[in-house]
Amino acid sequence: MMTYWILPKSGRPISTDTVQKITETEKQTDVVKEQMAQWTTDVSKILDARTGDISWGEDEIPPQLMFDLGLEDEEFKCNFNKLIKAEDVDDGTLQGTTETDDIDAQNYVNMEIGLRRGQEGELQRAVVRRRLVDAEGNPMGVANNNQLLDTRQYEVEYEDGSTKVLAANLLAENLLAQVDEHGHRHLLMEEITEHCSDEKAVKMKDAFYPLASGMQRRRHTTAGWDLYVTYKDCSSNWIPLKDMKESFPIEVADYAISKGIQDEPAFAWWIPHVV
Repeated sequence: MMTYWILPKSGRPISTDTVQKITETEKQTDVVKEQMAQWTTDVSKILDARTGDISWGEDEIPPQLMFDLGLEDEEFKCNFNKLIKAEDVDDGTLQGTTETDDIDAQNYVNMEIGLRRGQEGELQRAVVRRRLVDAEGNPMGVANNNQLLDTRQYEVEYEDGSTKVLAANLLAENLLAQVDEHGHRHLLMEEITEHCSDEKAVKMKDAFYPLASGMQRRRHTTAGWDLYVTYKDCSSNWIPLKDMKESFPIEVADYAISKGIQDEPAFAWWIPHVV
C-alpha cells in the first residue's frame, strides 16, 4: 500500500494513504490562497527560529538558567572578569619559528614530559628547554600539525641536568601518555593519595545561595581544595582541585567517593555528571 508523508500546520509530519491533490483551478481561488498563506505562516513559525518568538519573560526563565554575578563566589568572578591583553602575552612563545611552520602545530617548549631512560627503561621526568637551531641561528626542521610531517628538533633536559635531542614526533608520543612493556598506554598519573582544604573552601551550610525568585542554587566552585598526586616517575606534588577536575574528572570522582567527600560543595555539583 502506498502512503504519503503530509506536513500539517502543526509542523509534525504524519503518514496517510488518503490524500487529495489541490488542482490548479483551486489554487487560483481566494479561499485556497488564504489557506495556503496561513499554512506557510504557521509552519514557518514552528520550523524557523528566525520567525518564531523564542523570547522568555522574566518570570518564565528556569531558575537554573538565571545568572547573577553578584551572587557567584570569588573564584568564579575572578575567572569571569579575567582579561588577557595582547601586550601581556609572552612573545617568547612565538620565537624559534620559520615562515614555513604550520601555525597550528604544537609548541613544546617548557612542557614537562615523561621519558623512558636507561637499560631498564625507567620513566623519568624531563623538560623541553628549547628548539634547536643551526650554525646560522635558523630553527631546525619545519613544524607541521601532522606529527608524521613535523621535523623540528628540541633539546630536552632531565632532572639530573643531562640533555638529549629529540624529534617533535617523539615528544608528541610522550607528552600525554606513555607505553609500558606490554604496549598498553597509560597516563603519567599514578594515583591520588591525599586531599586537603583550607578556609577558602565552601562549607556544607553555604553550598546553596538564594536567587531573586526565592529558589536555591548550588554554588559551582572548587576553591580551597588540593589533591596530592603521585606520578609513575615516582614524583609527587599537590595539585589544585580545579586543575585535576579538568584533567582527570573520573579519577577524581572515584577518589572522592572512596573517601566519602563526594557531598562536599566542591565535588557535589559536578561528580554526578561523570560517574
